[in-house]
Amino acid sequence: MLRRSAWITLVLFTACGGDDGPGDRCVVSSDTTCAMSGSANGPGTLTATTSGEGNARGSCGGGGPEAVFEFTAPFAGDFVFDTDGTDFDTVLYVRNGCGGDEIACNDDVRGGTLTSRLTLTLAACQTVLVYVDGFNPEHAGAVRLNVSSREMLCDDGTDDDGDGQIDCDDSDCALSCGPAATWPPAWETFEDRALEETNRFRAMGASCDGEPFPPAPPLEPDDVLRISARLHSSDMGERAFFDHDNPEGLSPFDRMAAVGYEGASPWGENIAAGQSTPEEVVQGWMDSPGHCRNIMNAQYRVLGMGYAFVEGSPYGHYWTQNFGGGH
Repeated sequence: MLRRSAWITLVLFTACGGDDGPGDRCVVSSDTTCAMSGSANGPGTLTATTSGEGNARGSCGGGGPEAVFEFTAPFAGDFVFDTDGTDFDTVLYVRNGCGGDEIACNDDVRGGTLTSRLTLTLAACQTVLVYVDGFNPEHAGAVRLNVSSREMLCDDGTDDDGDGQIDCDDSDCALSCGPAATWPPAWETFEDRALEETNRFRAMGASCDGEPFPPAPPLEPDDVLRISARLHSSDMGERAFFDHDNPEGLSPFDRMAAVGYEGASPWGENIAAGQSTPEEVVQGWMDSPGHCRNIMNAQYRVLGMGYAFVEGSPYGHYWTQNFGGGH
């Protein structure tokens, strides 16, 4: 039986009135004690330019001059705020009003990037202040704040987030729709056993090619990463390739982000093919230095385990581990 494996580590986002629809129900009232850079009551992109000295700071960092945007949710749902397109290292934080309590804060969406990202669940017509800060005082200039939303219900026949995609046609519904959402029970059992075996090795500590690793906390299962892992295992078998990058060139990070994973860094991946049992595949990973280091990395806190059997494929059995630093 052919057996293959590979690994990758990627250190690697009010007051309401009448009933005339979302655009008319929210009355936006700017806080006059804050210097606003802009405002919005729906998804889109806001821009501004920062300079001078900063007046605010988030719990996760900051210190440069900040741009402050007022955002009012046009409907109840999840909204994603990110600073992609800003040329300097940003810190993003959200408060309830000027000087109000901080709701959330993010420095880098993953290690090695300058972009910040937050996902917030907001009520219809809820207004928050979004701060785009520079990581250091010298980090200033043109700011870009992107706001998008997510499909909340995947079976109501409506475009909940206004992106033109309805229910299962929307990638936001990956956890509820599609073949990876429901898996053959035997495959799911294999995934659970592989997670248990992985955590058994983490609890013991290990030597990876002579590099000692102390015992590490157990990895928690992550539903979003499980979807990305399942999709990749199935894809490798169906299209007869064995690689971290799929034929379209999408990397593990691309694939993990595509199903909606936004957990903390680091992100990483182990893959294998040909092993017929969970115990065999995990032992094979532990016998390989790079895979072993991924499994024993204490910075990883969550895992998505994906197994697929594809009859007639080069290896038959396909395995993927997607690691993350948090849910």
